[in-house]
Amino acid sequence: FFSCFRTMGVLDRLAALTPMQVNLMAAGVLGVPLGAYAKYLYDDAKSPHVQSHQREGKAELGGKYTMINHRGEVKTQADFLGTWQLMYFGFTNCPDVCPAQLNRLTEALHLVKKARPSAELSPMFMCCDPGRDSVAACRKAVADYHPDLMGMTGCPGQVETLTKAYKVFFSKPTDQDVQSGDYIVDHSIATFMFDPQGNFVEYWSSNHTAEDISKRIVQEIDTWKLRTNPFG
Repeated sequence: FFSCFRTMGVLDRLAALTPMQVNLMAAGVLGVPLGAYAKYLYDDAKSPHVQSHQREGKAELGGKYTMINHRGEVKTQADFLGTWQLMYFGFTNCPDVCPAQLNRLTEALHLVKKARPSAELSPMFMCCDPGRDSVAACRKAVADYHPDLMGMTGCPGQVETLTKAYKVFFSKPTDQDVQSGDYIVDHSIATFMFDPQGNFVEYWSSNHTAEDISKRIVQEIDTWKLRTNPFG
């Protein structure tokens, strides 16, 4: 059994076992602590959530981008790999929807940090109004929310590349709108989650609560740890 751990993934190996084999392990053949741990991994590997991800593979969502954060620093997708990326798309002049969504994200981040203090999270406010979303505007927009929240902006081409890769809709202002400077940007209302390898994991609409989001993030963090470093 242990030799198989070196040649196969732990979850794959446990998923291949029969329930009787796992019950024997849990009963004490390999010791109570290891047996119970193996049973936990087995249940996780057999869960519909894990198996659906294995069958379907990663979603066609996300990809490379280059933006500028609220500190004026150039950032790319590669800068955030190795962390859990949480993205909300909106614009700095949004009167109500974006503030509500960013407040919800802030609350969720506090809950996650309380439950998993060592979790490496990269929350981002991806701004989709390049005509008005300057670095200064982004800096002001994120100041009232979680201290880790990063405002991200860019030129029209960069924003278009980003939103196209992440399949986010946003409306473009007319010339008259630009001249007046007073307009609303219609956009998709969703918060996206990507794993440390940049793969799409989950998204939340406006109907979900901060508790819903935080529980799902913690679940994914724990599952990731078990799958990538089960004995660490």
